[in-house]
Amino acid sequence: MNKNNLRRGYLVYPKFQVPLILVNVSINWAILCIFGYHLLRSFRSLREMGVEANLPVGHPYFKFVDYHAFTLYSNLQYGLILGAIGSICLTLFLSHRLAGPIVRLKSYLETVKETGKITRLQFRKSDFFSDLAPLVNETLENVKDRDLKKVNHE
Repeated sequence: MNKNNLRRGYLVYPKFQVPLILVNVSINWAILCIFGYHLLRSFRSLREMGVEANLPVGHPYFKFVDYHAFTLYSNLQYGLILGAIGSICLTLFLSHRLAGPIVRLKSYLETVKETGKITRLQFRKSDFFSDLAPLVNETLENVKDRDLKKVNHE
C-alpha cells in the first residue's frame, strides 16, 4: 500500500494518528521489556541455585535452564513483533474512526466559511462522534433561520 492510499484509507490525520500509534506501541514495548527483565532475573536466580547446589558447569540442569530461557526470549521477541504489528493496525483502525469525523468536520466548516453554503454534514456509520453531525446541522440551521428572520425584520 503506497503512502497516498494509506492517507486516503486509514491515515487521515497523521498529526494525531502517528503520535497515538507511537505511544501505544511504546507502552506495549515497555510492558514487554519489564516482563522480559523479570524473566531474566528469574532465570539468573535459577542459575544461581544450580551454582549454590555445587552443580558442575556442564550439568544438564544449566542446559535445561539455558534452553528454556532462550526459548522464552525467542517467543518474547516474536510477541513483541506481533504485538507491535497488532497494536499499529488496531490503533490505526480505531484512530481512523476518531480522526475521520474531525477531518470531515474541518473540511466541512472550511467549505461553509469559503462558500457560505450550508449543506448537511454526514459521517460514516462506523465513525465515532456520530451525534456530532446532527448537532452541527441543527446549529447551522438555527443560525441560518435566525439570520433570515433578522433580514426579514429589517
